[in-house]
Amino acid sequence: MLLRSLVIAVALGFAMFAAMAVESRFTAEPTSHAIFWFANGLPLAVLLRTKTQVWPLAILSAVLGDLSARHWIAGMPLDWAVFQSVTSTLQYGGSAFVLRRFCREFDLLNISHLTAFAAMACLTGLAKIAVVGSGIITLGRPQALIATGGSFPPSL
Repeated sequence: MLLRSLVIAVALGFAMFAAMAVESRFTAEPTSHAIFWFANGLPLAVLLRTKTQVWPLAILSAVLGDLSARHWIAGMPLDWAVFQSVTSTLQYGGSAFVLRRFCREFDLLNISHLTAFAAMACLTGLAKIAVVGSGIITLGRPQALIATGGSFPPSL
């Protein structure tokens, strides 16, 4: 069980790094948001398909892969990369928690599970936008939110 958990976590970390590296190429600026964001789906899928005992290691690995790609590939300042990685974790972790709570054996072919999944995606997406916007203002950089439509240029 421990070996399987480690393999899952390491694979997820590398997959997150690779997905973030690819997705950073689809943004207008190195630190802006992409329209297509596959990376958060990876840890969500792993969390929905594994036992909750694997979750802490899987989440840690996903955060490390996400953080390193944001900082070293996309060029985000470290503090902003940490903030974005944590908010992403809240997004896919929160979705996984609620979906697992209400849909014990999650199945995308079950219409009620699919409906719950879509609702959670909308709610956690909105929550992330609110948290990121608040974070920009709290970090003393509200001009970044207004000037770039939500992205965060490293120069600010």
